[in-house]
Amino acid sequence: MFSLLESADSQRNTFAIQWPVGVCRGANRQTSQCNIPRRNTWTIHGLWPSETTTPSAVAFSANPLATIRAQLNALWPDVTRNNNPGFWSHEWGNHGVYYQFNTNDHLLEYFTMNLNLINGYPLFQILQRGGITPSNTNTYTLAQVNSAVSRAVGKNVNVRCANNNDELLQEVRICFNAHYTATVNCGGRSNCNPNAIYYYAS
Repeated sequence: MFSLLESADSQRNTFAIQWPVGVCRGANRQTSQCNIPRRNTWTIHGLWPSETTTPSAVAFSANPLATIRAQLNALWPDVTRNNNPGFWSHEWGNHGVYYQFNTNDHLLEYFTMNLNLINGYPLFQILQRGGITPSNTNTYTLAQVNSAVSRAVGKNVNVRCANNNDELLQEVRICFNAHYTATVNCGGRSNCNPNAIYYYAS
């Protein structure tokens, strides 16, 4: 886990982690129609830095990511369109360019940080320790989900749902200080039904 000590720096950077089954079902598809490379694994939606820096002028290319491409395919899939590089390009152009870079390898640095964060916060195991496991029949309250994740992260998180016929657990957002050395409380309110959230297994 990364350091959970509070920082005096109030800049907030958001890391969004998604449950592929929830993303797929939220798009009104069956899981057999979606790109879900691993069972029992939450995947990356994106790292969204606070837009306070001059954006990088580097255009997206998958070539600098060759050394981590297999990890990205496994942990950062485009669930609904099965176009991983297109998804990465979108996240880079909208968010990654605002990352505070420490090297000249902007693409590799940003995408490696995403991998470091997803591996540092294994949400499937975190939720499991809180008694929350995927099920197509059981539901959980928002308070249960918040408690399980916030206890591990050390700060308040933002839980997001797909509001279809069922309330589907879809995403958890964890927030960090400017240098990603500490978690901070996330702002905003959850869009989930507080009383009944489905964490679908399939």
